[in-house]
Amino acid sequence: NIIRTNVKYKKMKIVAIRSSLLFLQLHLIFSLNVVPVSRPKPLLNTKIIEEKGLKLLELIDQLECKSNRTLSKNYIRDSLIEASKNPNSATPWQWAKIGASCTRHFDKEVVERMVQTSLAADAMNGKRPSVPHLTRVVDAASKAEKWDIVEELLDTMYKVGAPPNLVTYCAVFSSMGKVGEHSRISTLIERVGSRLEISAWNAIMSGVAGAAAAKGRKSRTLVGSRDDDESFLDIGSYETCMKYFDMMTESGLKPNCMTFSNLIAVARDGPTDPITTAENILRDMQVRWKVKPDVYCLNNLMALYMTNGQPQKALDLLRHVLEKDKQQKTKVKGEWDEARPDLITYNTGISACERLSDGKSALMILNCIQNDGNVKPDKITFNSGISALGKGKMCEEALNLFKEMNNAGTQLDIVPDTTTFNAIISACARGGQYTIALVIFEAMETKNICKDEVTYGAALHACMRGALGAKAEAIIQKMERENTRISPSSYASAIFACLKSDRTKEALEIYKKASKKGAAPVGKAEKELSMACKNIGLSIFD
Repeated sequence: NIIRTNVKYKKMKIVAIRSSLLFLQLHLIFSLNVVPVSRPKPLLNTKIIEEKGLKLLELIDQLECKSNRTLSKNYIRDSLIEASKNPNSATPWQWAKIGASCTRHFDKEVVERMVQTSLAADAMNGKRPSVPHLTRVVDAASKAEKWDIVEELLDTMYKVGAPPNLVTYCAVFSSMGKVGEHSRISTLIERVGSRLEISAWNAIMSGVAGAAAAKGRKSRTLVGSRDDDESFLDIGSYETCMKYFDMMTESGLKPNCMTFSNLIAVARDGPTDPITTAENILRDMQVRWKVKPDVYCLNNLMALYMTNGQPQKALDLLRHVLEKDKQQKTKVKGEWDEARPDLITYNTGISACERLSDGKSALMILNCIQNDGNVKPDKITFNSGISALGKGKMCEEALNLFKEMNNAGTQLDIVPDTTTFNAIISACARGGQYTIALVIFEAMETKNICKDEVTYGAALHACMRGALGAKAEAIIQKMERENTRISPSSYASAIFACLKSDRTKEALEIYKKASKKGAAPVGKAEKELSMACKNIGLSIFD
């Protein structure tokens, strides 16, 4: 009806369509209790499950991996034990999903129930025990650091005729490496013996590298206090990986790309500076072992450059790889011809451009992503790209990318967040689009996007550069009402905005408020305010 009454008027056509869509959404939400497809699917929680009376199998089919954090530990545990009483209540794949979703809430009783149920279900169906299913259970127990349970599960797999495969051992080795259980690793290596393949060694080193990345600094091998293997005590993650590397090569196995990727990841703990260590690993990889680096080596090397304050090297490396990629199409072989950039590579390159305020290079990388049919941008791509373009004073390009992000939201499931709006407001402020910056700032309320200290700081910066003193006052007042922390730089921006718009008295009031809170700006802001007050017979010390 809305469309019929308004379609005659061309100016009202868009309003009519939007109104009708809004009506349909409200009807779906409130009358049919159905969430529209365009809205993100809400996470399940305990109250919804209890009120709707969902059965466990329905929960499994709907539950995403990230949703298990919204469920209480006792609810998951009790539901699993109750459902395991009937072996035919779930398929082996559903039980595997249970194992993966319950990593955070693992206990021995749940594991035993799941294993028994799986074996019983397989027996009833006339099938051999499922190795993939039991592997998922072993993986979940390993991540929960239930090592006694892991050992029992491995023994059980042998007893029931479903011996653990390479995937099973890789899952266990990786989890042990992350927490520094090197004595258990040594015991398991002896148990596996000659059947241990290179993937298992890589899993160990990958676990050590992942733990070192999480720590973010040089340290001992994580949990030496609970590891009685003295050969691994008091050494860093790089030496740990090198010990396993030597053990692997002594067993007659040749390292591959993943092996060297792990070594590059822990190069920050190397004997020399991290960059030199990583470059030596890369050289040894190609000269001695005749292995060409892949995209994982590329990503770890670029990340190492970034963490050690060398964004220009990371950007130069990406340019080199992209150039080699073009040469590869013309059959010209090079050092990086096995490394095809992925999304992580591109995002790291854009982050390097952001640190270097290199908008042109960021635009080049964004164009490469657009032309690469195997890569789709994510939220990090857009946020870093907008920030890099803004710092490079390419406001129009930043606005176009912001529009593209909004348009691509439904297709790529990307929704602008606080970081996105902070970046575009700052970009507009740097590019002289002060009014647009404040319009975007106000639009955050209508879109229910939370503002933080950075958001207000960017808006105040736009007010300062645009001499919008009255707007700066309003923003400061709003921050005070919302109890948002106001930094000295934000006060300085508001003071400059008032001074530029001939609002000296208002600037003085802002300065006095800042002084009472111990956040009064010093330096140029204080000096110019003092001079302006002197011209009208006032003083900042009154």
